[in-house]
Amino acid sequence: MRSRLFQIPLPWRALERTGVDVRVVRVEESGVVSLDSIRKVIDASHYEGGSANHVGLIGLGESLQVLLDHGCNRVDNPIATAVLENAASIEDGLRSAGAKVFRARSLKSDCELSGILTFELPGRDPNELRRQMLQEEIVLSVRHGRLRVATHAYNNQEDIDRLVATVRKNNTKTREFFI
Repeated sequence: MRSRLFQIPLPWRALERTGVDVRVVRVEESGVVSLDSIRKVIDASHYEGGSANHVGLIGLGESLQVLLDHGCNRVDNPIATAVLENAASIEDGLRSAGAKVFRARSLKSDCELSGILTFELPGRDPNELRRQMLQEEIVLSVRHGRLRVATHAYNNQEDIDRLVATVRKNNTKTREFFI
C-alpha cells in the first residue's frame, strides 16, 4: 500500500516544551493517518513559512486590468450587462418552473445587483437536487439550505434553458403536469 508523507507543524506550546518542530505523518491510500515518527528539524527549513502566491497575484492583476479596461459600472460594462441579463433570465425561468427565488435587490439602484441568486423547490432536499444537477453538468452550490446560482457573461441562453428544464423536471409539483 502506497503512502504519502506530510510535514505538519506542532502547536507553538508543544514546540516550547519538546523542542520538536515537525511530525512526520503517513497517510495511507485508504485514508488512514498514522504517526510514524517525530523528528527535529535542524536546518533553515525550520523558518520556511511558504512562498507567495505569484500565479494568484498575476491573475489578480489581469482581473483588475479587465475591470479598468471595461469599466466597473453597468452602463459602461458589457460584461456586467450580460451577467445581469443572464441573472434576470434565470430568475424568470426558475419562477416559471415553480421555484421560490431569492435575489438581492438594492433599494438605491440596479447598479448594486449581481449575478448571484438562490432558490429552493418546496419539499425537495437541496443537497439531493444539487447532486442531480451535477449529473446534468449543471454546477450549483448549496448555501443555507438553498441552491445558489452564480452566472457570468460566459453563460448563454442554452445554459439557462438547461438549468430551468432540469429544475422543472425535478420539481414534484410541476412534474405531475407533464406525466
